[in-house]
Amino acid sequence: MSNSNTLEVTVDYKGIDTISEFISNWMTECKTDKYELIRTRLTVEELLLSVNAHYEKEVSATVYTGTKFGKRYCRIVYDGESFDPFAKDENLDEWTEHLISSSETVPSWSFSGGKNELYFTLSKRVIKTESLLVGSVILAILFGLIKVDYSGDVIDFASENILTPLSDVFINLLNTFAVLLIFFSVLSGICGLGGARDFSKMGKTIINRFLIRSAFFIAMSIGILYLIYRLPYGETQGSSQSDELIKRIFAIIPSDPLSPFINGDMLQIVFMAIIIGIVILANKHRLRHTTSLLIELNDISTRTVELVCKLLPLYIFVTLTLLFWQNGMGIFFRIWKPLLIYTSISFFIVILSMLIVSIKFKVSLKVLAKKIRPTFIIGLTTASSTVAFSKVLDTNERKLGISPDVSKFGVPIGNLLCSATTGASMASIVFYLTDYYGLSINVGWFIMLWLMCFIFAISLPPVSGALLICLGIIMKNFNIPSEGLAIAGTMGLIFDFIDTSSRIVISHMELCLSADKLGKLNKEKLRKP
Repeated sequence: MSNSNTLEVTVDYKGIDTISEFISNWMTECKTDKYELIRTRLTVEELLLSVNAHYEKEVSATVYTGTKFGKRYCRIVYDGESFDPFAKDENLDEWTEHLISSSETVPSWSFSGGKNELYFTLSKRVIKTESLLVGSVILAILFGLIKVDYSGDVIDFASENILTPLSDVFINLLNTFAVLLIFFSVLSGICGLGGARDFSKMGKTIINRFLIRSAFFIAMSIGILYLIYRLPYGETQGSSQSDELIKRIFAIIPSDPLSPFINGDMLQIVFMAIIIGIVILANKHRLRHTTSLLIELNDISTRTVELVCKLLPLYIFVTLTLLFWQNGMGIFFRIWKPLLIYTSISFFIVILSMLIVSIKFKVSLKVLAKKIRPTFIIGLTTASSTVAFSKVLDTNERKLGISPDVSKFGVPIGNLLCSATTGASMASIVFYLTDYYGLSINVGWFIMLWLMCFIFAISLPPVSGALLICLGIIMKNFNIPSEGLAIAGTMGLIFDFIDTSSRIVISHMELCLSADKLGKLNKEKLRKP
């Protein structure tokens, strides 16, 4: 069963405008995403301009829009000999090729019975990602609450044979492609710059801002924690673990080119991408096709991760259900005080970062909050910056007015160096355990805590249990009993959700400020509701 609307027009400049307006109105009626509408409209216009330029005589076209078997479609049929406007020898400009490759409504071309046809369909409207994520959390809480209705054997069987394997499958898939995503994102971002001078300026601006802000906010968090806990002064014990700090600093340089990808060490991967990117940038005139290849590889890796993330709601349900089954719903009541304190500190840093942008660029806090809400929710429900990666890029460019080259280079760097709330989480756990075990502190204690939280936060290994390893080193340094590691691990697991969502928002704000300093911020788009 089908229904359709028809438009007949000549493919000249006026006719192309008519077709474009016709398709735009139809897509609006179909409630297509505004961004996708604009990209599709521009793509169709460019393709029809190629058709107009190819034929020496006037060409008639008929446009059909409608629904067939529940699928909304658009057909543009034009006369003449076979002509494919996508053909490489037609030399479409780079912008048009990017529009075509990145659009979900990519038209396809065919020729049959003396007629050329461009055809595309609109994807069905789906439930918003954040709604699915919140729904997964609610469902997990319900399953956690009704655990008492099942026997221990049923719980163990479901955990070991269903939930845990599903969780492992998602994490393995994500880890497999995340390293490629980060590597090609940084590399293509660098190669997309004008030259080595542009990279030097951008790199210094973005990296310095992330490092300085993280160091400052971690120090501020330690100050706030001291005002809350009021730990007693006295003698402290424990080794400095300075050798671990030195190793952490120099671990950025990989021992070979494969181990960073095998081990998933993001810091080493970014280091390699920057070095290779600089070399390509310095020889850009001799490697003209390299940038295009890297952009395509980056698109492939991004779309692959997006495909894997289709499993995200299932993963959230599984992991949270396991958490509640293994630790009980009372887990929140046992650590409510440090959780409340850390949440308050993290959100204070987030609000402060947003206020700086709001005041500097005269944009409403309400508008900023609405724009970053989707990425915040993804971070809050997944505790994964990799899962939110493509959405963060999209938000930066579409809603915050950050230039694509700044965003593509800055987002992966920010995932590593925007570590204010990560350091704050470590400090919060140390303060809680120090108070719990009745230990004393001194001035050197504060300095060492700040240094260790800062260095470990920006170099946290991307492996399971990495936070626990770092906390173990810090706890040993401050003579905290090893039995406290179980408490620290539980707190770190829960804090991670707050940390990830906060880091994403702070990264948005810091990149706005960096883009402005580089002259690459569209302030009108940023202010637009």
